Amino acid sequence: MGDSQQGNNKGKGKEKENYESWTMDDTNELLHLLVDAINSGLRDANGSLSKQNVERLILPRLNAKIRFPKTYNNYLNRMKWFKKQYNKMSTLMRNNSGFGWDPIAKMFTASDEVWKDYLKSHPSLIRESTRFYPDFKDCIGAIDGTHIPAMVRGRDVRSYRNRHGKISQNVLAACNFDLEFMYVLSGWEGSAHDSKLLNNVCFGTLDFGLEC
Repeated sequence: MGDSQQGNNKGKGKEKENYESWTMDDTNELLHLLVDAINSGLRDANGSLSKQNVERLILPRLNAKIRFPKTYNNYLNRMKWFKKQYNKMSTLMRNNSGFGWDPIAKMFTASDEVWKDYLKSHPSLIRESTRFYPDFKDCIGAIDGTHIPAMVRGRDVRSYRNRHGKISQNVLAACNFDLEFMYVLSGWEGSAHDSKLLNNVCFGTLDFGLEC
């Protein structure tokens, strides 16, 4: 799983840095090189790798194995990403019961129920999970239906009565992984089947950019 980072203008009149996103293979290769450097005693008194060592020893070996060469600034950005991931995992182990660590597979372990509860309260982590991300690759959100109570009079009451005997509208909604609504289709009678609403979105007269 990689993440896209675009080059930024660092000053007026300066060109954007030609930058390609980090892939997971790129990231893993950098991680292996960092571990080798640390095991070889290349850290300075502050426990960090100097710019000289990174540019002389790590980046040449990294760029020889990846498609898009990285600069020292790219390296610094990836180190910030590593720190962010470390903090997330530390919080996970410190504040959540039910998680363990498999030293052989080198990954967190938990029951499906524990993962389900955790991802429900941390939806953005789906995008960063090596366990769940492959199943959600290229997915931009999720859709579901719900019934909203309605006030209807006269002969329309019958068509708005849903299968539970309540008077309602059948509503279809789509949200992204940050739990923000992207689209809502309302107004359908409570007796309308969910598939009818989906067909309305996919094949209706309005284009919502959905592929069905």
